[in-house]
Amino acid sequence: MCTVGFIPLAGGGYILGHNRDESRRRARGLLPERRARGDRNFIAPRDPLGGGTWIGANDAGVTLCLLNAAETDPGRLPSEPVSRGRILWQILHLDSIEAVRRHLDARREGLRKVRAFHLVAAMHGDAGLAAVAPGAGGRADSPSVTHHAGGRVGPSTVTPRSGGPVDPPAVTPRSGGRVGSRLGPSMDGEASQRAVASGRAFLKKAGERARTRPIEARAGSFRWDGARLTEHDHAGPALFVSSGYDQQGAELERGKRWRAFLAHLRERSQFDSDDLALELSRWLARHEPERGALSVCMHREAAASVSRTIVTASPSAITMHYHDGAPCDAAATEVRRSLKRRSS
Repeated sequence: MCTVGFIPLAGGGYILGHNRDESRRRARGLLPERRARGDRNFIAPRDPLGGGTWIGANDAGVTLCLLNAAETDPGRLPSEPVSRGRILWQILHLDSIEAVRRHLDARREGLRKVRAFHLVAAMHGDAGLAAVAPGAGGRADSPSVTHHAGGRVGPSTVTPRSGGPVDPPAVTPRSGGRVGSRLGPSMDGEASQRAVASGRAFLKKAGERARTRPIEARAGSFRWDGARLTEHDHAGPALFVSSGYDQQGAELERGKRWRAFLAHLRERSQFDSDDLALELSRWLARHEPERGALSVCMHREAAASVSRTIVTASPSAITMHYHDGAPCDAAATEVRRSLKRRSS
């Protein structure tokens, strides 16, 4: 039971919001802390009982989070299943969606001891560049925990105030001739060679800039139903929903609110990441159509939204704002943790 919203930003960054919906009997999670594994640092809250987590972000610019999913065969599980949160805890150091895929693929047998789950991985545009394979698309059937993309929010509407990326100008020789062929007969041979070398260096640098300009952030979703692991890529805004009470109803209602939220964003001319983080946190606290099982901020007798997390990824840092209580509870403790970005 959870709601996750993902919005890519111009320049390769993104914002991800997560409401954790849990049983009211479950112990309160431990506040996020900075931790290290290998050469990676990450931030994550922790479940004091299961030892795992439901969300975390690392200094490669990757955020990972969990949602529950429906079981296809509950009888397959051992008497004491492995906590889903421990699966997430073990991979918080991974630096790309592709690395998550490889990890899960290699451990399918071990997943048979784990309850069904839906895992979302968001990746900054410059994270794991060597592994990026744009346009990979979905791999299998659409998961039952669905997303409602609602169309892309373009850089002209959701963009840092510093502006979006500017492509370097094309620099090509004229009429297919050699660089320097137009330098004129007044240059001696040595000067002409220096000019040619300089021109070639300029072309090489321009090409490198073109190849390394920011790639848009994207999200990958992985669903384990107890028998199959399926995957989908999401290149634009995406919503992920799970509900143990009424999956279809929650998808319909929250999807409707999500599309209205994206339409509201498009009406505004400009955002910086702080503005958008505030807008998303307010959306996660909404009680439409009413305060209850289907609202984004969920309230039932047996379960409720017990925390809200906003992660902002930029080229220089990844920041987690953690609200330790119902998203609608203005008096709940707020914690901010940040990491400087580091390349892979």
